Amino acid sequence: GLTHVQHTFNSVLMPDDHYYQTFAMKGTSVSMTGIDFYFNSKKVDAYGEYALNDRWQHAVITGSDILLSGNTAASVQFHSYHQGYYSFYNNGYSVAGGTTNETGLYTALQLILDTSNTITASVDLYKHPWLKYGLFDISKGAVFKILFDCKLVNGNRFQTSLQYFSKPINDTLELEMLKGVEQIDGYSCKLSYQTQVGEKMTYSAKLLVSVSDLVDDASVALSQVMAFNPWKKFSCSVGYVMFDAEYQS
Repeated sequence: GLTHVQHTFNSVLMPDDHYYQTFAMKGTSVSMTGIDFYFNSKKVDAYGEYALNDRWQHAVITGSDILLSGNTAASVQFHSYHQGYYSFYNNGYSVAGGTTNETGLYTALQLILDTSNTITASVDLYKHPWLKYGLFDISKGAVFKILFDCKLVNGNRFQTSLQYFSKPINDTLELEMLKGVEQIDGYSCKLSYQTQVGEKMTYSAKLLVSVSDLVDDASVALSQVMAFNPWKKFSCSVGYVMFDAEYQS
């Protein structure tokens, strides 16, 4: 496939003169052109996209999903987003979010217990090759995750995941809080539940508990959403989120 996007603004984009803004978007227009592919066979799916903006800065992502056996699957993905590449309508996979200033390698192994239950273990290695707000050096780290997904009867679904992350300290705020510490370690546990309420309503809830070297107490977040779908082309959702967490978490 081939994609081209052109943006024109009625005002000039002028980033400030901070060093980390060296590659920031500027001017009255920006454009990008990308080419993508997708291939699938009985046991292998492969995909990828390469994009280039009008300042000759690129973004690339490619990966493959492989069925190793009847109950085991693997996934490998590589992405590299230049620090000067920006896109309004593209939110490519990344640890930090957004399609800019990150290079990473994601690998996962999934065990299919039966038609309703799976266990997935993944490793995500990443690096930010340029400065970001509050960062005075190149940032890199790793995220390790185990996910259990259980599809229950009558449209019910339960998920639980455990995650561990590790990264060196190079944030000015982190340096002030953790003097003498060179690395931050953290853990998080997430529980998700979804159920069908009647024929046209769905209820879902998520609970996240996180602990890291940045804060003394555990951080907790709870979200609940009720979705109503009376017709095929109309849906309505209402929900709320509660936090008990410090800003640094």
